[in-house]
Amino acid sequence: MSFVHYDVNVSNAFWDGIRMTYGDGDSGNGFTEMTGLDICGHEITHGLVGYTAGLSGGGYGEPDAINEAWADIMGTNIERFARPTQWDWIVGADVTVGGIGLRTMSDPNSSTTPQPDTYLGQYWSTGLPSPHINDGPAIYWYYLLCQGGTGTNDQANNYIVNGITLTKAQLIAYRALTVYATPSTNYSNMRLCTVQAANDLFGVCSPEAIETTNAWYAVGVGGLFSPTVASTFTANITSICSVPYTVYFNNTSTNAANAAWNFGDGNTSTLINPSHTYTSAGTYTVQLTVSGACGTDSNIKISYITINPPASPTTTGASSCPPASLTLSASGASSLNWYSAQTGGAPVNTGTTYVTPILSNTTTYYVESSIAGPSGTAGPINNSFGNSINSYTPFVNYQTFNVIKPCTLVSVLVYATGAGNRTINLWDKMGNVLQTWTVNLSNGGNTVTLNASLVPGNAYRLGGKFMNLYWNNSGANYPYNYTGYLNITGNNSSSNSYYFFYNWQIQSAPCVSARIPATASIGPIVPATYSNAAYDTVCFYTNAFALTGGSPAGGTYSGTGVSGGMFDPALAGAGNFTITYSYTDVSNCTGSASQNIHVSACVGINTINLQTKVVLYPNPSAGNITMEVWLAKEENANIQIMNTLGQTVFSKNQKLVNGSNKIDFNLSNLAKGTYYLQIKTATDIAVKRIDIN
Repeated sequence: MSFVHYDVNVSNAFWDGIRMTYGDGDSGNGFTEMTGLDICGHEITHGLVGYTAGLSGGGYGEPDAINEAWADIMGTNIERFARPTQWDWIVGADVTVGGIGLRTMSDPNSSTTPQPDTYLGQYWSTGLPSPHINDGPAIYWYYLLCQGGTGTNDQANNYIVNGITLTKAQLIAYRALTVYATPSTNYSNMRLCTVQAANDLFGVCSPEAIETTNAWYAVGVGGLFSPTVASTFTANITSICSVPYTVYFNNTSTNAANAAWNFGDGNTSTLINPSHTYTSAGTYTVQLTVSGACGTDSNIKISYITINPPASPTTTGASSCPPASLTLSASGASSLNWYSAQTGGAPVNTGTTYVTPILSNTTTYYVESSIAGPSGTAGPINNSFGNSINSYTPFVNYQTFNVIKPCTLVSVLVYATGAGNRTINLWDKMGNVLQTWTVNLSNGGNTVTLNASLVPGNAYRLGGKFMNLYWNNSGANYPYNYTGYLNITGNNSSSNSYYFFYNWQIQSAPCVSARIPATASIGPIVPATYSNAAYDTVCFYTNAFALTGGSPAGGTYSGTGVSGGMFDPALAGAGNFTITYSYTDVSNCTGSASQNIHVSACVGINTINLQTKVVLYPNPSAGNITMEVWLAKEENANIQIMNTLGQTVFSKNQKLVNGSNKIDFNLSNLAKGTYYLQIKTATDIAVKRIDIN
């Protein structure tokens, strides 16, 4: 959105956070309408900066100068794109009488108001530095990168820069701004941002990366390009008291396109700037090997990462066969937190016991020991410094800060002009909203509870729009640190300003052990099996015998004639009897299985010989079954088949010969179930079980 014809005789154009505004100029002061193409590009770039790098604007620091320089750079790029045959290196030539412009990128010393062409060199603005003057070295860097040049700078360093063309240079400048720059980026930081952007786009040790580096050397920032490959890295934290814990590694190597990490716990990565989660206590050696067109280098840091969490708790589970609520218990150091997952999630309980909801299935919970970490403050304790003012504007203003270790921003102090609701936003570096609070404030000082969980990262933003809160437009002294955890680095306006939020109360993350499982066991009924094939038919006068064949071992037998795990045929009497095997596990869950035993009267007949000479097959059977009988002499036999109630369902007399006899039966007309076949001769009797299925 753009507004033109702003006010009267206004020789300015500006971005106000949501729109571009242009004055009509003042010819008496040498200005025409302020809508020159490069000026439009300059102002819209301030909007781009606000939504990407968030560089400070309107202040006096180096980030403000970098902000102005990149607006000049992108404005010139836009002018060349729109008018490829009518553009120049003079910023604002179209809005000044005679085309003298505001700043000359090809020779900052010759600008209408002379600018330095070397960092901290001649014409460098001091005191309350003007960013429109101190952007001189950066815009000259860009000119040299595009066009090339030779000379001696104000630091008496001779330089030679071979231009890579504006077409390539603009890609480097844009990526450096939108991907790598942060609100606190100064000259030295922007050199690193542009070199990394050149590496990304054109390759490590490429001509483009070399000239990007040498162009900065020409304006007094950093040294000449060196082809040496050097593996260097840092971690956001090296001494840790929690598991699992994610460490963020920063690869600061030079002239390296590829990376091979070894984290010391058997895990590796080929990412340039990886994060790695350590899951066990220990001391770990980290190695980074880098390579590129210029060569290879390796860096080993012995015992670099130390993980020393509290001792894990001990747990006691509980069990039940039917669905139930169970009480689990644990013991350990300090606070005990219960979770429903092995990692992540919110606690379901805190304390030495946890009473579960009613469970229908076995469920595992996890317990960790937690020892509270230290707490501290960051930022001015109140607004009694510099000049405290209140403003109610549509502009977005915020403080920027870096998080070094995980912590919680518990609360901040604000000063309200009038009671009512205020909306506070937490953004990441790219302007994505991470969390929003709408709070009701009373007039004057208010402590606002945020409880914002923060993870390591740079250039977070805390602020808002239409805040109607007091802030300081002078007297700020950055950075404001809670050492080792959080640094407030600046704001999006001025290096001397401080916005809205005072006396930051910070709680560092606790020391946490590995989580230990505690299991609530629910059923199911234990599967039990029982086989009595060895004794499914016995004579009533057989001595009492131990029942066997039940599984799992350790169960009990029950039924007629059973006592103490023994079956007494004489006690049971002749007939068919169901014997049941039952097993109960530690959860009081019981499973059972049953089989039938047939007790035969066997009155006055020798049963021993014939029992071992009768074979039935197949058994079980679908109905067709064969009986083989071996006799020592020819005999007449009576054959009967009875059901489990003792009723005869088949009967026939059969003459049997000396030796082997084979008799086929078709019993397919019988219902499925268990039957007993009895064969009786003058001297012997045998009873065999038949299963029809």
